[in-house]
Amino acid sequence: MKKQDAIEILQKEIEIPKTVQEKADAALKQIQDSSQGSGGKLLPYRRTARPGKHFRKRAAVAAAAAAISLFALTGAAAVYRNWSRSLSEGLHISEEQQQELESNQMASFVEQSCTDNGITVTAQQSITDNYYAHLSFKIEGYQLEAGAEPFLEVKNITVDGREDFNWSARFYNGIVSDGSGRPVLADGSSLESLETDENGLIPELSYTMEDGSLEYHMILSKTDEKGYFLDKPIHVELKNLGTVAKAEYFPDVEGDWTFDWTLQGHGIAKECDLNVPLGDSEATVTHVEISPISLTAEYQFPRQEITREYMDENQEVQKYTLFAEPPALKGVRLKDGTTYPSLYMGPGSMGYLDEDSDTYLYSFAIDRILDVEQVECLLFLKEASAEESSLETAEFYEVPIE
Repeated sequence: MKKQDAIEILQKEIEIPKTVQEKADAALKQIQDSSQGSGGKLLPYRRTARPGKHFRKRAAVAAAAAAISLFALTGAAAVYRNWSRSLSEGLHISEEQQQELESNQMASFVEQSCTDNGITVTAQQSITDNYYAHLSFKIEGYQLEAGAEPFLEVKNITVDGREDFNWSARFYNGIVSDGSGRPVLADGSSLESLETDENGLIPELSYTMEDGSLEYHMILSKTDEKGYFLDKPIHVELKNLGTVAKAEYFPDVEGDWTFDWTLQGHGIAKECDLNVPLGDSEATVTHVEISPISLTAEYQFPRQEITREYMDENQEVQKYTLFAEPPALKGVRLKDGTTYPSLYMGPGSMGYLDEDSDTYLYSFAIDRILDVEQVECLLFLKEASAEESSLETAEFYEVPIE
């Protein structure tokens, strides 16, 4: 950087993060202190003024040094890592949200690679809260046939040596949710508007990224033990790569890819103790926990047995009983009026905490990042009619969050 360029940059009005500002101020103070003995004086950052003639040269050199130091600080803070598409697009994460998730350490980068039989698999990054963990893996070296759906075997996953959690996984192909539960492309385009090619395939739907790689998105879930995943050692064993069609797996490449790292994250969440009845459903919401990546609600819901009938293989009517379910937690409304009537991404949990309790839990991973402080109320679905086809026209019980 040229000296004059550095001085001009110092004189510009630039908004920088608080932590960077503090570091920059400290660096400037050091230079300022070293200049006091010779009559030099450095102006605070973001103020505009021109130094007096008698110390212009000394101040200019110091300012240039300060600018270079400042750029090193702000550059380091502003250079955020390359996010995987399966997380950034799949969870609708803006650049600002990416920076926030990195700053609060909810998102972390693994960048651990393993190669076998010509295929390199890289554990890229994770996003983790009290109950859920998103993991992203990148697969390089595998040529996926056009129109085929890739499949990767999961041999073993443990967290702190334990396996008592749920998980789901899929390869990312650019399909996301629009906030009302409908699948769309990442740019918001409707799948119904897409045309097929001569082979009956939709060109826009591709598992292959621009660089030829594939991305594998895994979600871990443990809703009955708060903080289960945070700062715990995780072990993942993946094996064999192939394709799947009509529920049949076709192995293609044999291999073993093993990863071990510490699953970092943060339990950032907004929790509220409530006492909100949901209409005449007999369910009362007593506690909610809103994380940037998940929703959890507890109800008091007295058990109600329901008897149903079905036809057995002998065409005879049989009966069975089950418990009624409370209105399902589905989405949120934000303070700016934005409504997401369906945020479910899964996995999740629903049911009574134990056989004797009337406490009912509903928890699930959501399909986008939420600013928890902007959530105005939670939406619980009223009983929908058989003709109900869209959550956009469904009715909800609204539970305000203070």
